[in-house]
Amino acid sequence: MHIRRAVLTLCLSTCLASQSQATEWQTSNPGFRPLAIVSNKNALWVCGPNESIASSSDGKNWTLHHHASGAGAMLFGIEFFSAKFGYAYGTGGTVLFTNDGGDSWETRHFGTDTILLASFADPTHGLLRTAPSLFYLDGSDSPHQIAQPADTLQRFPFTPFLVALTPDKMTALLSEGPYAEAGFLATIDGGKTWSFYDPPSTGIKDLLRVDGKYWATGHEVIGKDKPGGGNGVPMATYSEDGMHWTHTTTEIHPCHWEYCVICNSQGCLASGTLLVNFFHQPTTYSAIPNGALTAKWAVVGENICTLNQNVACASIGKASDVEASPAFLCPTNKQCLVWERNSR
Repeated sequence: MHIRRAVLTLCLSTCLASQSQATEWQTSNPGFRPLAIVSNKNALWVCGPNESIASSSDGKNWTLHHHASGAGAMLFGIEFFSAKFGYAYGTGGTVLFTNDGGDSWETRHFGTDTILLASFADPTHGLLRTAPSLFYLDGSDSPHQIAQPADTLQRFPFTPFLVALTPDKMTALLSEGPYAEAGFLATIDGGKTWSFYDPPSTGIKDLLRVDGKYWATGHEVIGKDKPGGGNGVPMATYSEDGMHWTHTTTEIHPCHWEYCVICNSQGCLASGTLLVNFFHQPTTYSAIPNGALTAKWAVVGENICTLNQNVACASIGKASDVEASPAFLCPTNKQCLVWERNSR
């Protein structure tokens, strides 16, 4: 079974930040039940049943860009690689591509199995996950099953995240199961060869692409050799190849209480009321109103929108009273600052 982000209401602690200038949630209906949400070109995009795709600049008024005339696929995910190129995927091996920023969409089929996850750098290069297998596209018309390294794929059968960084660089996060060990299966030559890196003493909760780099978030245990055992600390690392990872130097201390998870390029949720963006200097914090937030969310302008039965949006405010940096920080040494996969 494949692990996907469930649409679960976040019941996280609210001790990290107080809210200012945050409004109540307002609900709108895009014309169908939305199953995924993303932002692009200062607009929200949602997808759902019958190959439906719609956009909104304010989270209130919606424009339908695609809808199957007959019985279309159920679309489970939508993403944009750039302002112009995007894709949506779902049942029946269906992938919809746009090259004009979402104004028009072209339907393709990659087999008949439901596509649970997908990540594309362009219409012919990317990664696909179905229930039976993990595939890559190398520029040809048909996807190829990733079969090596076989022992790694057998040990780590779950695929929480896929990221195509470029046509040549692609990485999948493989895991043994929920709350279990996980590592990165990466290629830098378009799928010709694959390498697996299992970072030590870590819990990886997210893998995504931000500004041309891989980012991974979660937690790690440091100081295990000291009396009394190790300490769990929040973690945010980035990489250009999926094999060599560097810890960010931006501030991530609010993640000390609630690990920063459920991320997109606009930041990560550190609690049900706090959004932290440490992908750029300096780290920014935004307050989210209580109530409607789920695991599927996006920000456009000063509004955050989330999916329930419909789309719920509210303005985000400035976060104040963010907890001061804890006394115990990651020591400055090579083991903590940089992961490097041993040459084999």
